[in-house]
Order: sequence, then C-alpha cells, then structure tokens
Amino acid sequence: MFAAACLVLLVFDRAPGAEAVNRGLRKRRSQTPPEPPTSNATTAMDAALTVKLPAVPPFKVGRISVPHSDLTLSRIAYGSLHFPEFKDNVTGLTAALEACQKVGVTTIDLADVYGWIEDGHGAANDIFAEALKASPGLRSKLELVTKFGIRLSGGYHIDLSPEWIHESLDRYLTLFDTDYVDVLMIHNPDPNMDVQAVAQAFKEIKEARKARAFGISNFHQWEYEALRDAMAAEGLKLSVHEMETSVLHPDRITDDTVSYFSTGENELRILGWGALGGDPYGGSNLLFGSEGEREKRIVETLALKGQELALEEDAGLGKKQTVTFGPDEVAVAWLLHHPGNIVPIIGTTAVARLMAQTTPAEKIPFRDLDFDDIMSALHY
Repeated sequence: MFAAACLVLLVFDRAPGAEAVNRGLRKRRSQTPPEPPTSNATTAMDAALTVKLPAVPPFKVGRISVPHSDLTLSRIAYGSLHFPEFKDNVTGLTAALEACQKVGVTTIDLADVYGWIEDGHGAANDIFAEALKASPGLRSKLELVTKFGIRLSGGYHIDLSPEWIHESLDRYLTLFDTDYVDVLMIHNPDPNMDVQAVAQAFKEIKEARKARAFGISNFHQWEYEALRDAMAAEGLKLSVHEMETSVLHPDRITDDTVSYFSTGENELRILGWGALGGDPYGGSNLLFGSEGEREKRIVETLALKGQELALEEDAGLGKKQTVTFGPDEVAVAWLLHHPGNIVPIIGTTAVARLMAQTTPAEKIPFRDLDFDDIMSALHY
C-alpha cells in the first residue's frame, strides 16, 4: 500500500528570504511560538524514500468538518513553507500538488511571510500562484488556509489593524485570482490587539463573502477568549486554531490546551504544525536528526511500536511481515488518534516522498493502548 501524501520526512533547506524571517522570529521565540514548519529527515532516511510515484494510489485520506462553518478539510494538510524551493520550477510544485490530490490532501497551509520579500509578499505565495495559474480548476479543489499579520520591515512585529487585515486578504485574492479564501487566519497573537477592531474587520470580510471561516495561530487561552467574545458581539465565531503539537512537543496535549480548544463551546479545528519535529528555523530535524537521549528514545519507541503494529497487522491478514510502519508514520498516526481530531501539517518538496511505499498513517491500526505507550515514553 502507498502512504498518504506528506506522511514522510524531508530535508529542511533554507528557502529564499528564510534568514530574514528567522532573524525576526528568533527575537520572539520566548514569547510567541514560531511558524508552522514542515517535517525534516536525516540524510539516510531521506535517501531511503526514493520510490516512484504510483499511477493510482489505492487510498485517500479522510475529511473532517470545521466547526461553525460549512467547510471541511483533508485529514492531513500540506504546508507551504518550502514552496520557494520550486522557484523557476513551477512544474515541480504542480506535480507535488497533483500527488497530494491523488491521496486526498487538499488543505494547503499558506502564509504571506514565507520566503519573505516585503511585508505581505512572500515567494511561497508567488510560486503557489503560478501553480494555480498553470492548473486551471485546481483552486476549486483546494482549501486555502491563509495566514497574515507578521511584518518584518523595521523589525518583527504583528499588525492586526483593520487596514492591514483588508490589505493582506486582498493581496491573497488578487495573487491567487480567487474571490475568497477558505480560512483567514491571524498568524501570531499581538498582546496589544484591538479585538473589537479585528472583529469588525472580520465581519466586513464575512459580509463580502471573502472568507469562509476565520482562524488563529499560536494563541493562548486568554487571547482567544478576548477575541472570541468580541467576535460573538458581531455574530461571528472562530473556527480553526493552528498550534505546535507532536511527539517531540506534546505540551499542548499534556497541558489540556488541545482539549480546551477541541471540545464544548470552544471547539475549533486544530491544525498541528511541527508534526514530525521539524526545526522552524531550518536546521536539522529536532527529532529524527537529534543525538539527544530523549529524542533517540522517542524515535526508538516509535520504531518499536511500528514493528509491533506491523506484526499484528500481518497476523490479521494471514501474511508474514509484508506490512511496515516507519517511525514517522507512527508519529503522525499518534496525532491522528488523539480525540481532539488534530490535522497534522506536514510537507515535502519531493514528489517521491509524497507517495512513499508505506501504509498510510491514517490506516495504522492504532489503539488507545498504543497512544498511551508512546505518551509514557515522551517524559521519561
């Protein structure tokens, strides 16, 4: 069987403009979580994933509803941070997007700061726009999660003024030649945010039908509640929250942040960045590329769990060791199994890795016991 798109590790090279982004974000790392990374891999693991793209994959990832909207997302999302690597190679990105389509990955995570050129303008969006233009009809098959708010001119800062909100959205609409985005998302919180002004701008956007849903990224609970209440006064609701969550960084799970944002009246659809432990600043993978004792123990636990599940799957099929589950697949399956319905954001610029010859993580026969076995290894 063939893996779902984006369930594999990648080599995280620096994209054009990434250093400028990194300098700005490093200043805020202790205060505001950095950007959703795509996953990385060691050279050995990357080299092992050199399969050919199958013509007709036998599996497609599922879909999941988005609260307070008529929108659905693919169960796994594709991140765009490394789209600038496709510069002068739009056919490469088109092939990657087609591979995603084959396995049902239709949700694309975008940001105007990726491959930063100037505020509100990044190389990642430019090359994505070229891919859309080269593939008529593709836009209607995708859900675009469009983040805004980070500005780097004059130093890193967040701009959530109504003027910048409208300008940022209009840039997306013009660049992608579309009438709407699926999710308009605040990239990072601003402690000085005027929540009433933001809510009013969102109301105007909703009335103009320029966005189907609204989201936040890396918000603390109190920041969310302030904006939630202001939006409620305008008859609006937030629908999506993007945050870091992985086996390497399970804090949002263990401190009940995921539970808070995925249940009851505060239910939002959670997008998880860093799903495979990628370095948001472009270095080697913080999980699979680390020599740290904790990291090595986690990878070993994932590998052993993959072997255990594969043997059980083989026994159930009456076969002998024909199924394999790699540690990266198990890491994603672990997130997918969480009752908070986390949508992992993963990405690679290599089409071969999009279609690696492994069983999709969503199809791994994961149980609560398996989830707990891995959780227990994360802290000891």
